[in-house]
Amino acid sequence: MADDEGVRTGIKVSAYTEYSETPLQTISFSNDDYGSVYAEALQNQRQHLLMSKEQHVIAFIMRTYKDHDKRIILIDVDFARKTPLLLNDLFNESFSNSTDKLLLINNHMYILSQEGVTIYDLSLNLLKPMHPFNLNE
Repeated sequence: MADDEGVRTGIKVSAYTEYSETPLQTISFSNDDYGSVYAEALQNQRQHLLMSKEQHVIAFIMRTYKDHDKRIILIDVDFARKTPLLLNDLFNESFSNSTDKLLLINNHMYILSQEGVTIYDLSLNLLKPMHPFNLNE
């Protein structure tokens, strides 16, 4: 999102079909609501945007400067619904500032940080406790 002068005012995710000129739905994360927000996925989609057509998900990490934390934006995408984008409740969780990578393996999203790995089960919508990395082993 940007204002008329091109200044970034937040992040938005919009759903379009090949036939629509306007979005069917948009989910916005405004700087007004979260302080300044930033996602590396905006600059480098290949490394920081998780997408799975089979799982019907789009995910990325968003930094919020108001709360000084990171949030996981996990969106279920289903164009059979009237509103094709559904923001997962995982957004309400706060993650360490060192959180920097998402991986999707067999219905599990792995959230990696310098401290450890947290696993989110997509089929159960369940966030498991973080498994810390033990650097002494």
